Amino acid sequence: MEIGPSEGSAIMPSDCLLIVEDDAVLARNIELRLMQLGYDVAPVAATGGEAISTAGTHHPDLVLMDIHLAGSMDGIEAAGIIKERYGIPVMYVTAYIDDAMVQRAKATEPVGYLVKPFEMNELATTIELQLYRRRMERSLRASEERYKRITESVSDYIYTVRTQDGVVVSTEHGEACAGVTGFSTSEFKNDPYLWWRMVHEEDRDNVVSHAERILRDQDDAIIEHRIVRKDGSVRWVRNTPVLSFDARGNMCGYDGVIRDITERKTAQMELQRSEARFRAIHRWAGIGIAMVDMSLHIVEANPALQKMLGYSLEELHQTRLEDITDAPAMQEERRQLSQSLTENHDASYSLQKKFKRKGGSFIWTQVTITFLYDEAGKPQYGLWIIEDMTERKRAEQEREELIVSLQKALAEVKTLGGLIPICSSCKRIRDDKGYWNLLEKYLSEHSDATVSHGICPECERQLYPQLYDEHGQRKGRRRQGAGL
Repeated sequence: MEIGPSEGSAIMPSDCLLIVEDDAVLARNIELRLMQLGYDVAPVAATGGEAISTAGTHHPDLVLMDIHLAGSMDGIEAAGIIKERYGIPVMYVTAYIDDAMVQRAKATEPVGYLVKPFEMNELATTIELQLYRRRMERSLRASEERYKRITESVSDYIYTVRTQDGVVVSTEHGEACAGVTGFSTSEFKNDPYLWWRMVHEEDRDNVVSHAERILRDQDDAIIEHRIVRKDGSVRWVRNTPVLSFDARGNMCGYDGVIRDITERKTAQMELQRSEARFRAIHRWAGIGIAMVDMSLHIVEANPALQKMLGYSLEELHQTRLEDITDAPAMQEERRQLSQSLTENHDASYSLQKKFKRKGGSFIWTQVTITFLYDEAGKPQYGLWIIEDMTERKRAEQEREELIVSLQKALAEVKTLGGLIPICSSCKRIRDDKGYWNLLEKYLSEHSDATVSHGICPECERQLYPQLYDEHGQRKGRRRQGAGL
């Protein structure tokens, strides 16, 4: 199953991953798959010590950590050191984890869990969702910091345009123009067409049309466009005109503010690209993805989840989780979720959960929940990644039933032992139901022995005396004791 319209289309080339796995075959398969998807992959680590060393030299964006590793250090201990020393997020990829390990793992603040065995597309989707979440948070924080620096520094300047009878007669640029454009006031004064040439060629038609509308229609709309600075770099600016009128109400010009908005534009475009990547993953992922508000209403659900549960998106929008899940378990799950939020904002919460399909049947799922926060640090939504594990559960149940059946069969296997009643005359044996059986039949039914028939020398002499001479020797043989 594809993860999107084309594999790798949602991957950022700069994303680097570290695989920590002591199963060489599995590690190689994961490494090849991630490389096919466009990730950079650091050298695979098989022990906790190797993981710490590689994380320090390659500084990956995410560590995929198996908990059970060769050597004295397990994956949880290695993850804690990596998080503390380098601040690199860790996602656990493991086949089994008990309650004690869960508590230890939570202390390392992992960004997620993935349970073995898994499909490679499930791994790719889970990784990209976690990277997307971290990119979003970093992008928003960086954008806020950049915007703060922009507002604190003066990155804009004022210009004045004088008009007469709807025609521009002069333009003056304030002294601060050099900080935004790289050109001085005198350079603008000496070259009336410098501003026009400085506008990026792809935006010139819009800028010219904007200027014409100001003069013709007295339209003071704001316009955003690119300029090419004196040093050749491209910047985004916001042009805000303020019209001026004479005593008779005729427009005599306009003043304007040019503000450098490059940082904000870059952040917006990166956010749009990240959202596009997330929408592609949301649509094409092979596992269920849901956005759930803090009242446990389903805000958004991808097609895979709709198919998994049998509900349309409109039906899910009107649904609370309590309506489609194992209700008795919800109270404990709410408590655990609340505890997870209290202990660590960055942690993910993982659990196995039953969901009720539209037809009334239940399915078992593996759920990983991460939370999205507003600027004040208050959780707004939970991102639920839901994997159908019904077949896996059924296989586990069948395996347990088979083990019980085999244990029962082994317990019922009869072995010869104790007191065995045997007739002193005919040599028949009495079974546990009181029936007397031939010796051969009893041995066959109560042991793994195979019975063959022969005759001993003593019986042969008594039954077939004609075969022996007067000296007791078998006629035709010199050796005694041979059977027929």
